[in-house]
Amino acid sequence: GHEEASGTHYVPDILFENWAEKDPILRFEQFLEKEGYADQKEFEKIKEEIKASFKKDLDKALKADEPVWNKEKELGAVYAEAPTSKPAPSNGKKVERRFVDAIQAGLKQAFEEDDSTIILGQ
Repeated sequence: GHEEASGTHYVPDILFENWAEKDPILRFEQFLEKEGYADQKEFEKIKEEIKASFKKDLDKALKADEPVWNKEKELGAVYAEAPTSKPAPSNGKKVERRFVDAIQAGLKQAFEEDDSTIILGQ
């Protein structure tokens, strides 16, 4: 699947075995070891440092206060009224643009008008 919720029950086990051999982290470790840049002891040290860092951040997150939720604020962020702005003055010349360029120009204008604009999508 293309995301976690899809599950993997429909994927044959042989594919997991084949792709495990192509694991980029494993392959990079093998390359580094073969070229003499690192050994298993160093890899284990790095992995332990990563685990410790992750645990530290996880503990911090678990000890943090619960987020404060405000219905009006949250709904306002989703259903906020669009800010009104005047279109840029026209010089009277018609501009021909490809669709993708028109989208880019519109996004640029949106960011210029409100630098807190966020784009989400897939």
